[in-house]
Amino acid sequence: MVFDMIDAGTAYSITLKPDLFADKAQAIYGDVCRLVEGLRSKHVKKKPVLALQLSHRISRLPGFREILYTIEGTQIIELDRGAAANGVLEIWQQLSDQHNTEGISFFTSRPWQQSRRKYDLEPSAEKAADYLPTHLLYRSFAYPITEKPLTIGRKNNSEKTGVHIYGDAAEISPRYCTIGLRGREVVLDDYSNDGIFVDETRVNGSTALKLGPIIRLSTNAEQLQLIACLNRDET
Repeated sequence: MVFDMIDAGTAYSITLKPDLFADKAQAIYGDVCRLVEGLRSKHVKKKPVLALQLSHRISRLPGFREILYTIEGTQIIELDRGAAANGVLEIWQQLSDQHNTEGISFFTSRPWQQSRRKYDLEPSAEKAADYLPTHLLYRSFAYPITEKPLTIGRKNNSEKTGVHIYGDAAEISPRYCTIGLRGREVVLDDYSNDGIFVDETRVNGSTALKLGPIIRLSTNAEQLQLIACLNRDET
């Protein structure tokens, strides 16, 4: 790891070996683990699966992920580059509404569920229930759902079609799961060892999917969503 600094017009550079960095950071990593355990004990009685969302920089600090995995039931989700900045835009109204004139305002928490933008138009709940998902949305691309199952997994040289998962895909197999149309149902078949999360609820085996849920594979931060493409006269 190379750190570059500039002071008074002079550039300085220092190289730290990962093992040395991890060793010196053990005390800080321990404090972070104790803080996480304390927050979980304070807010929940049981110990459910703990999902930690980390920026791509923090997630890749030497030894940090290994320390976090010592916390029972921990899953780590590495966010995309720039996720923190994009997240600030989502809560800009909350930030701009602060009227503290005596100093700096700090956010210690915020709601897990994001509020919808006023310009997000969608069919009513009753109307949405009438539609089957027609496409699987992943990274701005919509993949049609048909009777031929759509394979989802890590790309390899022999697999030319399907949905190829990017990001931290080391734990994702080439055929992690499939999604296909069976009669009047869209069915997900899980072929993985680590399970699949639909709206953060873990599922195994086969399950019928409705319109709208967010699908996540194992601890990978990549998300997929079931959508329906409508004709103009249907809206």
